Amino acid sequence: MVRKKVKRSFKFGLIDTTGKNVVPCKYDKIGYAGGGMFAVTLGNKQLLIDKTGKESLPLPKYDTLHYMGEGIFCLNDGNGVYTLIDSSAKVLVPAGKYSLLDDFSEGLALVSVIVSEEADSEGYVYTRRKYGFIDTAGKEVIPLEYDAALPFSGGVACVEKGPDLSWKYGYIDKNNQFVLPMQYNYASSFADGWAMVGTGGYGWQLRQSRFLSDDVSYTRRPQFGGSYRMINRSGRVIDLPGYTIYANARNEPTTSGGLVAVYKNGKVGYLAAGGAFRRGIKPPQMRP
Repeated sequence: MVRKKVKRSFKFGLIDTTGKNVVPCKYDKIGYAGGGMFAVTLGNKQLLIDKTGKESLPLPKYDTLHYMGEGIFCLNDGNGVYTLIDSSAKVLVPAGKYSLLDDFSEGLALVSVIVSEEADSEGYVYTRRKYGFIDTAGKEVIPLEYDAALPFSGGVACVEKGPDLSWKYGYIDKNNQFVLPMQYNYASSFADGWAMVGTGGYGWQLRQSRFLSDDVSYTRRPQFGGSYRMINRSGRVIDLPGYTIYANARNEPTTSGGLVAVYKNGKVGYLAAGGAFRRGIKPPQMRP
């Protein structure tokens, strides 16, 4: 008996929930890309298709693809060079224009460019960036003028700019107008109408960047003993002396049903928007 090695070749398509073949099995690779679109490979072409099989224009060559929301996709060439396209493969932001791009949030995406890189005496490289925001057409609607920024949440974004080691954070709206001035040593994004701010001491905390690269950055957070406050968009604040606020992965207050989780002396409590605490923790001072 003579045995022959047989090379199998598969083709891929899509079926619906009834098992009906809605997209013919003609693609060499297929995978869900997000936003109702699928990334496919056909020969030497990379494409996007919708659930009916409608194909986009051929995509620029890429290594990984990430869905950023609002029907926008980010292509990474494998070397940290990013291109933004829409679902038809129209290029919205050309390759390499920005060094980092965040997901769209409330119709805008946070972007940045590198302005300088310096190594200290221990060999650590400090990367200085400028941050701004683009809309879903790829237009720069808030210029790259900030030294740090967070995505929009609750209609505002936390931003910072200033001389080294004298940073102050504030909040801008989508017209790049300050809603709350730059006066905080630390500030988070808004969650359920409240943000966490610090006017006392601060420290550095290592965190993994939310951006599409493997960049690792440092973020400032209030130290124990610093001045902690919760603040809303109108500027009303709740003082939290001696309390630690539980922060989530995005350094926002941990909230649930309008309550904010806090910690003191081994006990956990929840702060309501009106200032009342639950689980027996004494209410803090409410400021007008």
